[in-house]
Amino acid sequence: MPPPAQTWRAIDPYVADMASGRGGEEVTVLAGYGIRYVILAPGSSRDLIPTLDAEPGLRRLSNADGEVLWRVAGVTSRARIFDGVTESPVGVAQPATMATDPYLDQTLPDGSGERVLFIGASADSRWTAADLDQVTTESYLNWSSTFTIPAGSPPVVVEFDSTSRTLWLVGQLIVVLILVVVALPSRQRFDLDADAEALAALEAKSLSFSEDYVIASPEARTP
Repeated sequence: MPPPAQTWRAIDPYVADMASGRGGEEVTVLAGYGIRYVILAPGSSRDLIPTLDAEPGLRRLSNADGEVLWRVAGVTSRARIFDGVTESPVGVAQPATMATDPYLDQTLPDGSGERVLFIGASADSRWTAADLDQVTTESYLNWSSTFTIPAGSPPVVVEFDSTSRTLWLVGQLIVVLILVVVALPSRQRFDLDADAEALAALEAKSLSFSEDYVIASPEARTP
């Protein structure tokens, strides 16, 4: 699940620094938000092209119809390990959505001290990471579900508990099926006994007409 819209405002200063050519950690921050590409829209100042070409961590891919595209180098994942000083990207399964199960399944790099794992998905108590505890932080990634990491290199499996959503979808399916059955046209039941009686009456009437005709014919009269 992507971060809420207001979260993107935090990267505005980094985008401004990148456009100014100052250099720094702006590309690393963009990668931390899962941003894989930087696009210069048609009509933008062409002076930005050499500036972005010189930006460490950006590689130009194309230039067509006034639109220029750069690729952000490295692992562009919103999942990060933070040890209080540095951040290390952690790859997640694709597509990186709640429906991806598991969302993250790997052994984390060896480390010690206090470390946390930002999974890069909006904070939600339904995210689980086995025995890891979910916590909140004051980082620029505080919108993300975050888990404490023990010392060493623990294996981590991050999953989203979608049980309530599955039950809700099953309930919707049942309601739809009921509505379809109710909307079907009612079928007529045919009474076979009644049809047989009607056919017998029709045959009897036909036979009576035939006998009347024989009695009334001249050849049948006695001289």
